[in-house]
Amino acid sequence: MLNKLNIACWITASRLALLPVAWLPLALGWSNGWLMSAVVCTLAGATDAVDGYVARRLGCVTTAGAWLDLLSDKLFVSVMIGILAWLGVVPFWVLGIVIFREVTVSLVRLIQFRGRPPASDVWGKAKMAASIVAIVGLLLRLDMQRGGLLARASAHVPLSPLLDLAPWVMYLAVGLTVLSGANYLLSYGGRARMGWQKLSTGLECQQASSAPTT
Repeated sequence: MLNKLNIACWITASRLALLPVAWLPLALGWSNGWLMSAVVCTLAGATDAVDGYVARRLGCVTTAGAWLDLLSDKLFVSVMIGILAWLGVVPFWVLGIVIFREVTVSLVRLIQFRGRPPASDVWGKAKMAASIVAIVGLLLRLDMQRGGLLARASAHVPLSPLLDLAPWVMYLAVGLTVLSGANYLLSYGGRARMGWQKLSTGLECQQASSAPTT
């Protein structure tokens, strides 16, 4: 596995490495933890924009990298939304929709594609971008509301009207999560059912052929 990783894969893997750095300040209640987490989430979002470009630019698109990118995206967004839900920043139904979508799409993808999965379409990319912007916006908003560094900066720059849009961006991200999931199921769900039926038929035939005869 390691010998199949390239620079683009390591950029993608850094997103997973940034995940504990993003949620620990919140879980441990560090001073200015909201702002620290927002900065780390911004870096993670940047890696998502860069890794694919680097892979295409250097001609090092691999199956391992494609699966790692999908895993990193889903884990990072799901865990961060889970932390925000646990802290009472977003409703738990938001987390439920995100997890349901990711699990459903992942099962279809695993059944349908044994090799390299298709790249995210425009809906999937929009969903990821909106999710990161919403998470960062909510974290910055909380830093300002709870007397962090942005609270002092807002005395000179009117940040509140902009950051007050963060909850609406999160709802937009939820809507894109549903739309992108529905679009994926419409595009690949039928073929996944056929693949599952073939797999089930193959297993039944294998069991029948191995059954003892009387």
